Amino acid sequence: MARSIRRYGSRGHLLVFLCTALVLGGCGLDRGGTAPYAWDYAVRPANVCPGDSVTVSWNTREARRGCIVSCGLGGCSDCADPMQVGVSSSPTVLPSITTFEQSGSVGAGPITVDTTFSFTLRDNDEDLGTFDRTVHVVLPERETTVPLAFEGACSGTSAAWEPVSLAVPDFRSEGVRLVRVCNTSPQTVSFYLTFEGGSTSESLLPGRCTADFPETVGRKVLSASARITFTGPVACDTISSLPPDIGLDALLTCDVRTAMDAIVAATPDSSPEPGILLIVTPTASPAPVTPTWVPPTARFVQNGNCRSGPGGAYNLVTSYTQGTQVTLEGRSADNAWWWVLMPGGSGHCFASGSVLELSGPTASLPIIAAPPTPTTAPTATTAVQPPAAPGKLSITNQVCTSQAYTVSLAWIDAASNETGYRVYRDGNLIATLGANAGSYTDSPAYGGPYEYGVEAFNAAGASARPTVMESGCIT
Repeated sequence: MARSIRRYGSRGHLLVFLCTALVLGGCGLDRGGTAPYAWDYAVRPANVCPGDSVTVSWNTREARRGCIVSCGLGGCSDCADPMQVGVSSSPTVLPSITTFEQSGSVGAGPITVDTTFSFTLRDNDEDLGTFDRTVHVVLPERETTVPLAFEGACSGTSAAWEPVSLAVPDFRSEGVRLVRVCNTSPQTVSFYLTFEGGSTSESLLPGRCTADFPETVGRKVLSASARITFTGPVACDTISSLPPDIGLDALLTCDVRTAMDAIVAATPDSSPEPGILLIVTPTASPAPVTPTWVPPTARFVQNGNCRSGPGGAYNLVTSYTQGTQVTLEGRSADNAWWWVLMPGGSGHCFASGSVLELSGPTASLPIIAAPPTPTTAPTATTAVQPPAAPGKLSITNQVCTSQAYTVSLAWIDAASNETGYRVYRDGNLIATLGANAGSYTDSPAYGGPYEYGVEAFNAAGASARPTVMESGCIT
């Protein structure tokens, strides 16, 4: 170095000084390398009533690569331009924004249909990705299903699931309330709900829902937690051993009085604070929305019977298979049985709430008086004798995995004059088979154990019904 200085004289001193200063100052270096840019983006709340507005925010958190410059005898070039943040929405309730501010927020609305907001981060000509956030509109007198994602994790040797915020304004606007929560997981789930002034908990079998929450609780809910029942120690050394995610659905509705308000844009402040971007969307004021009555419905979460009255003592009218959707037109005084409209408007029958998943404004249904309880069984035909009972009923196979749950039954066809066979699970008819049948495979809801029964029948009546217990399946 000394020889170079002597050779180039004062010009060499200047070059050494510039290079030393540039190195000390960080110029000519990419201090961040190719590390990813860290930033936050959000739209709150995620579920709104028609006419509500939302807040759109972003924050690049100043996690940028270092100053990249080109240095020479003539000096150094300027650093790269600051990162650009772009925000747009579809449909357009927010005019497209391009800003160099590292953080900021803006109001957008009114929201009248489901709207997707797109966030884009760019550094010069480099596109760092586009990410979406969707706002759902919850209608009055209807129920909107929103999945609640509880991702499985490990806490030492125990399974853990992070709670989900259901509070205003993170999850919903003030007019949106929680109606009930349903378990869509194949496991039994312990569910905890925290609201202002208290909390509640219950165990949900697969396919089952909580009872409807009171309106006051549904409006003041703060957070939800969940865990799989009977989960033991978890080995966290491999990905396959991590606890499974939990699937719960939140059913939301919008209070009528909120939705009845005229949908108008907010009036901008005449003296906005510096640096705050105000978006004003001029809109007309439409006439108030008149709620449309939609009758409540129910879905059979397992095969179930429908009877002439609200109780097991009443005659069987018909049976429904798992997944059948029906319309509800009444209820029993204790809300344990529901008056179902039969297909084609051919009549009504009562189905137990234990096999139904309810949807809609069930509280407004009329109470249907119970008919007289039958005192005698129908008279059997004297010319024909009931058939003999099935012999040696047994469970020949059971499949219990996270993908399938089946139970296979077999019996001896001991009758010679049967019209067919009926198969029952926990006393509920699940299948009617033809004559000479000797086996059946059922796909029940995860849970159990279940009691299966099989009887033969003909015009004179039914045989005795032998039963067998099955151990159940919880994965």
